[in-house]
Amino acid sequence: MSKLPRGIIALLAAAASISCVHLPAARMPLVTHRYQGPQSDGKTLFLLLPGQGDEGSAYQHHGFIDTLFRQDPTVDAVAVDAHPC
Repeated sequence: MSKLPRGIIALLAAAASISCVHLPAARMPLVTHRYQGPQSDGKTLFLLLPGQGDEGSAYQHHGFIDTLFRQDPTVDAVAVDAHPC
């Protein structure tokens, strides 16, 4: 296994730290989208965290919630909007 030169490691560390500087704070309280399974037993919660640029409602819009409930009608789901305003 070869070692990375120190300069490359320093550059990667700097890039990683800079990428976190521009993240604005999330809305408080978080906006949540709650979906109760058609045969919910209250035992299983599926937490959905959307990627950058998506909203929690995207899961419903693209049919993911319906697919989830077809696979397991006893599960509940919550999607959050953790992105800034």
